[in-house]
Amino acid sequence: TAAGPVVFNCIFGGEDYDARREPKGWDRPGFDDSRWEPAAVGAGPGGRLLAASAPPVKVMRAFPTVRVTRPKPGISVHDLGQNLSGWPRITLRGPAGAQVKLICGELLDGDGLVTQRSSGGPSWFTYTLAGGALEDWHPRFTYYGFRYVQVEAPAGVAVERVEGQFLHAAVERVGSFS
Repeated sequence: TAAGPVVFNCIFGGEDYDARREPKGWDRPGFDDSRWEPAAVGAGPGGRLLAASAPPVKVMRAFPTVRVTRPKPGISVHDLGQNLSGWPRITLRGPAGAQVKLICGELLDGDGLVTQRSSGGPSWFTYTLAGGALEDWHPRFTYYGFRYVQVEAPAGVAVERVEGQFLHAAVERVGSFS
């Protein structure tokens, strides 16, 4: 085991990810894990292990940004044109250690900033850049209901793309209505 890049996670509070802590190649054959600590063996949770009775929850659709506003310096608000439950996905470039904050919500306040007054909060996501190449990220252990993504980025960070990834059970479509 070794510490990884997810440095905070809470289903009701968001996720913080530090890309500088990603062990390069950890998921490939030949990775040198000699500095990792052995895993501790613990008692299982008990109960009976059963097969899943429902399809997995997956990204079923992506909603790109349809409009961007800049209500304050260093802040852009991305309108996805659709309310959804899921997570934001961001593609960006910037220096190592630069931190970007994403706040999702269904509404905007009078200043054009995202508000979570209708959906609870506070909840946000932070991403710390590894630096150099184009980076692409989305949270992995939480989700939120939102239409807007407020991106707070320092000078020197270029936000290339923001989209909303709509999550739901991966069921086959069997009908529709209009």
